[in-house]
Amino acid sequence: ASIDQLTRQLQSLEDIRRRYQRRLDVVVYPVMTLPPELVSRIFVHCLPPPRNFDECNDVGPDRNLAPLLLLRICRTWKDIALSTPRLWNVLHLRPKILGPGTQKGVLDWFGRAGVCSLTLTLCLHDAISARVVGALLNLFAPRLQTLYLELDRSQFQAIQDVGPFPILERLAISYPLYQSGSPLKLFSGTPRLRR
Repeated sequence: ASIDQLTRQLQSLEDIRRRYQRRLDVVVYPVMTLPPELVSRIFVHCLPPPRNFDECNDVGPDRNLAPLLLLRICRTWKDIALSTPRLWNVLHLRPKILGPGTQKGVLDWFGRAGVCSLTLTLCLHDAISARVVGALLNLFAPRLQTLYLELDRSQFQAIQDVGPFPILERLAISYPLYQSGSPLKLFSGTPRLRR
């Protein structure tokens, strides 16, 4: 008798839950009535403030901040966030490795930025291939407006041949003391470089 009684109570609670769910399903949340273009603009204002070069201490983007946080709220917000280029044109990375997964992540991230100019902070460990660094920089060189690099000697050598950077306006490079008999020619294809 107690199993039947518990089954009836469970069924009653399930009926109550369904009634409340039906009520919630018809509720229109005010934020969901806003046009996607307006929600997109609001999302851009949710981005964390720009960081200084020396604040590059994260391995990658913080999933508890915009834009990654916005992807986890609901399907509508995820769709809007993924189609808002200005949420994806800044990336700060301090990867332990720059393997295929990280490279794909960078490609996906900046791929969502559409035609926006890009800001990249790349703080690299000495274990990361100089060839990969050069290839990654060359891939985004035409769209980079701001670039912050922290490199070791071998990676520094690899960036001598990157570019041109036609819209690069801001550049900061941190590297070990370079000693060589011949001067390095870096970032010569940067007609708009100001800082």
